[in-house]
Amino acid sequence: MSPWPLNSKGADRVPRLVCTVSTVKDSTANVVRFVERNLAAGVDHMFIFLEGEAEEVQTTSHALKDHGEHVTLMRVGPRYWQPKRPPGLNGRKVTHAGFVNCVLAPFPAVQWLFHIDGDECLDIDRQHLLSLPADVPIVRLQTREVVSRAVADGEGDVFKRQLDYEDLCLLTVLGIIRAPANGRYFNGHTSGKPGLRPNLELRVRNHGILDSNDGKLEHYQAESLHVLHYESFSGEEFVRKWLAHLSSGVTPKFSGEKDQLRAAIAAILRNPVITEERKQELLHEVYRRRVEDDVSTLDSLGLLVRPDAANHSHSPQAFAPQDAQAVRQLIELLRRCDKRGFRYGNEGPQPVQLLQDARAQLETGSHLAERIDQCIAARERGGTTTATTTLPSHSPSGDPAHAEADDERTTE
Repeated sequence: MSPWPLNSKGADRVPRLVCTVSTVKDSTANVVRFVERNLAAGVDHMFIFLEGEAEEVQTTSHALKDHGEHVTLMRVGPRYWQPKRPPGLNGRKVTHAGFVNCVLAPFPAVQWLFHIDGDECLDIDRQHLLSLPADVPIVRLQTREVVSRAVADGEGDVFKRQLDYEDLCLLTVLGIIRAPANGRYFNGHTSGKPGLRPNLELRVRNHGILDSNDGKLEHYQAESLHVLHYESFSGEEFVRKWLAHLSSGVTPKFSGEKDQLRAAIAAILRNPVITEERKQELLHEVYRRRVEDDVSTLDSLGLLVRPDAANHSHSPQAFAPQDAQAVRQLIELLRRCDKRGFRYGNEGPQPVQLLQDARAQLETGSHLAERIDQCIAARERGGTTTATTTLPSHSPSGDPAHAEADDERTTE
């Protein structure tokens, strides 16, 4: 169970916060949209690690200055990446998520931390989430994917939900998908996104939470807890995303049909005979053949959903002033730490050791020192703070070819 009881003395006098952590490389306009969308969707504070050119990062930081009470922007460089920067995007993402989990563990006001991407948004019944008992330490948000149209007026507000086998068979017979599996129906991941009560014993990954030995854990799921995925909502966005993937410097690795898609796009881009104009035409042709949704048919079958507007009208709460200052202070104390312990395996110092090292630099009696002391004491009293039920690895809808990669060497 969580080391912080939900009904502890004084709990009604402190905010109950939902936080997110993300690694984002995108335009300023898209990052601002990502922030505002999630703050309205039940998030109180977002920790965002910005990647990209220095000028774009600076522009984005300036554009978000009015959200400073609810957004912590992290700019990372050589001094942050100790001992070295992971070459793969997923390695950097899980490092950032583990870092924020460690930072937030001493603060009982933080009820939940979710690991999401820049094209995702929470779609949750916040009251239900916050009412979960303390012995529910991990949840999984089920994926809903925006429909993809060749030409879209904005990102869209109509989503595909995951289907049962019979509905998938119907779509297969109608020629809308190529096989009866949600991995064929969705263009992006079907694994959902994880949330946890910040906990030093847990490891945050892209699509799940592991124990300290990298064992898979049970996740609570409910029909009121989803993540909206704005995956390739238009032909133009499809092309933009794939160009970003293939220009990241590391060859992305996917499985099954998505890797075929990657290879086909790479073949177009590297072909010296094809003009730039023709390359664009071919990329949009690939989109029409493999990605675009038959929205009218899906809608006529009742398979599409629209998010409940009530879940997207949240007014975010802020950290209590002392906690806000202590969070910033702890980030600075840990900024240059050895971060291997946040990744896969047991190499490098573990989070509890990093907190103890940070505590050694503080004066006894300071607010942050007291928070860390209470966190470590609660951990020692409770031992391992969550059940470690190991689950077999599986793919959505029994489709091994579309298992979601969660390895630091892959790029989504």
